[in-house]
Amino acid sequence: MSNSCPYGMAQQGNWFIGLSVPPSLVIYDAIAVELSSPMIAGQTYQLSFYQKRDAVYYPNPLAVGYSVNNFSQGTLVDTIPPVTSTNWTQYFVTITPAANAQYITFSAIPITYGWNHLDNLSLTNITGMNEQLNAENLFSAFPNPVRDKFQISFHQTSKSSIEFFNSFGQKIKTLFEGIISEEQMEFDIKDLTQGIYFLKMNSDGNELVKKLIKL
Repeated sequence: MSNSCPYGMAQQGNWFIGLSVPPSLVIYDAIAVELSSPMIAGQTYQLSFYQKRDAVYYPNPLAVGYSVNNFSQGTLVDTIPPVTSTNWTQYFVTITPAANAQYITFSAIPITYGWNHLDNLSLTNITGMNEQLNAENLFSAFPNPVRDKFQISFHQTSKSSIEFFNSFGQKIKTLFEGIISEEQMEFDIKDLTQGIYFLKMNSDGNELVKKLIKL
């Protein structure tokens, strides 16, 4: 759909995706979006996209998956409940494909007559930056997602460093380095753009990475 249509403006650029479910609920829209390079089996990716509901027509749940071709939904990864806001809202889905996949798929789930509007799709390989579940739980970050400021609560006193990375694995800055003597610290990230970030804490040879979503 274009910005000239009566369904509002795109989240970015001049066009956005519209998936319809007609009154019959029998035939409904789906789309396979081709990637510039395929996802690799066993690697972990973060899919980001925006949704909004129409002011008049009801949205439907959205099925998100990946596929090796452009004519089937492929493997279902997540089902997103109907979006409630008429403003563009960002969503995140984590994908670890079982096979190399060239397409991300979206399908309206036919519950009611209406539209799903999508825009600004982005896929990032986050392999190696996922939460390390076997590491000691050294700290927690909240709120998450966060808009402006977040707090880190420390679960032990130690000599530590906390580094802040973007979704490409590039270090943005070191938030803290030294002996942790406080149970909680606050950090301001209102100057950063929306997206996925990672906090990496090193403490006495232990390392833990946590994902942080900036709204």
